[in-house]
This record gives sequence, C-alpha cells and structure tokens, in this order.
Amino acid sequence: MQRRQVLATAATALLPLAGCLGPETGDDEPTTTTEPTTARPTTDEPPTRPTYEGADIEVLNVDCGSGDETTATAAVENGTVVVRGTIIGNNGCYVATLDTIIHDVEAGELRVVVRSVEKAEDDEVCIECLTAIDYAVTARFRGGYPHNVVVSHRQDSKVREVATVALPRES
Repeated sequence: MQRRQVLATAATALLPLAGCLGPETGDDEPTTTTEPTTARPTTDEPPTRPTYEGADIEVLNVDCGSGDETTATAAVENGTVVVRGTIIGNNGCYVATLDTIIHDVEAGELRVVVRSVEKAEDDEVCIECLTAIDYAVTARFRGGYPHNVVVSHRQDSKVREVATVALPRES
C-alpha cells in the first residue's frame, strides 16, 4: 500500500518534466516575455538610491531683526542632511516649523519648506518686532542622500525659494 503511494507521489512530481527530455528540434516558435529581465536587488543589498527616513526641526534662536535676515544653507553632517537658516516672524511669539519636505528620488532632490507660525498662548504678550528665527532641519536618509537641496520659506500665505544647494557627491 505504501509503495503505491510513493509511486503516485513520484509520478506527480515528475509530470511537469514530461516531454522535456527529448532532443531540441528547432521547430518551436519564439517566445516573448513581458517581464523585465533585469536583476532585482535582494533585501541584503544596499539600496541604489537614498531612502528618506524622516526629519526634525529645531528652533535655535529667536531675536528681533530687520526683516532682511532670510537665509538658508545645507550640508551633509554625520550622514544626515542638515539645513540651517533664518526665517522672519511677525512678532516674538513666532517660531519656525517644518511645513513640507519632499524627496524627489528621480531628480535626486530634497525640497524643504520651513514656515513661520505664531505659537502664543491666549494670555501671552509677544514682543512687537520682526523676529529673525534661526532653525536647523535634520533630514535622515538610508543608502546615501540627495544631490540637491531646495529650501523655501512660507511666511503668511507666501512661499519664497531661499536657496538651492548642491551637496557633494558620495565617494
């Protein structure tokens, strides 16, 4: 009884090979595949493009200013992209927040929009002056970093591009 079961299992396993053992005649029609033939990386291989993993913003300083202090720079520090800049606030209760961050993988570009917003309590009195708000945005990537960083500032309802920085190529 067990011998029949073993033979049936073996016959079923070898069935897909039936007809494949004979000599090739060349009469077969060519086949077309629609699947890509390029090798795909396994999970053990490092990614070929950087992967965005998140960002944080830190307000470094808030002080009265002239309103002309809007600046931004970007650099790679310890494997992360760091954007430092100054945005203008309407009074002493304004802070810098991360409005939008977009990593365009195809273009190799990181777009950062920093926004100045009022963070005052109902009973808080704010210094009445235009404020220069110094900030630092730290963007984390895996497998490298983008080639360019474009920094914009959103004040009230206006967005203004402040800087475009080319980052050094990885070695």
